[in-house]
Amino acid sequence: GSMQGGPAESIIPGSPREFSTIAVYWDDLWFPFPRVGFPGPADPDAFMAFRTDGEPGSRTFTLQWNRARHFQFGGDPWTLQIVLFEGTNEIELRYLDVTGGPGAFGGSATVGIRNVGAQTSGEFLNWSVNQPVLRDGTTIRFTPIPEPGSLLLLGVGVFGLLGWRWQTR
Repeated sequence: GSMQGGPAESIIPGSPREFSTIAVYWDDLWFPFPRVGFPGPADPDAFMAFRTDGEPGSRTFTLQWNRARHFQFGGDPWTLQIVLFEGTNEIELRYLDVTGGPGAFGGSATVGIRNVGAQTSGEFLNWSVNQPVLRDGTTIRFTPIPEPGSLLLLGVGVFGLLGWRWQTR
């Protein structure tokens, strides 16, 4: 998001930057550490952390924003997670606590995903844009769908294998 001038977030393909994006809560979040110019008390439980769990081939990678606050509005802290699944390439967005303050429930954020080159390829999905549709405990899962060419190749391979096995009997 932008902190000076213009909207803090927008529809996902609207950014001219060519980055793949997982927008769990695309807005101006910060952690209340004691700094010059940041009002309010410090929060020792506010942090960003990551971890990897599981065995190779089926691991999960979790990135968590713990007790993050909105940069402009302050308000109650929010806790969010992105979970990436190895092997299935699924993505989960988890909203552990999104209540309290202006912008709560996603009311000032963009939620969604996009691929590199989304402006021209159309490979993006907005879940919400500045809409208060999230609730504590909400999980959004993005599951990749195989391309039709991959499905055709898989089907040809399966039928070929069945035909070969039938002939060897």
